[in-house]
Amino acid sequence: MSESPPPRLPGKPDDAEKQAQAQRALTWITSHWPSPQICPICGSQSWAINDLVEMRPYRGGALIMGGPLYVMVPVMCQVCSYTLFFNAVTSGVLAQVSPPPEPEDSGGAEPGSAS
Repeated sequence: MSESPPPRLPGKPDDAEKQAQAQRALTWITSHWPSPQICPICGSQSWAINDLVEMRPYRGGALIMGGPLYVMVPVMCQVCSYTLFFNAVTSGVLAQVSPPPEPEDSGGAEPGSAS
């Protein structure tokens, strides 16, 4: 019996997409960050591009639904863990995602109700 791969969560990138994102990040970073790319903390030149992360503005610890969300590319020093964050959308690593369309207004009438 062959095992099928586990189901993918909607919107979760597969390994090929993660590799493509990392390559786009590397291309953008090397074109915008001149050599040598030296860590300001430890002096290392050993960096890793990690999986994309989401950041939200701090609102006193409260989670605000519908507020801004920034998708970032973390670039971490492999010696001391100092991390730089680059915006994934403005750098072209991730295509800008449009918000879902608003549901059409049916004039306020409930489905199945008489007008």
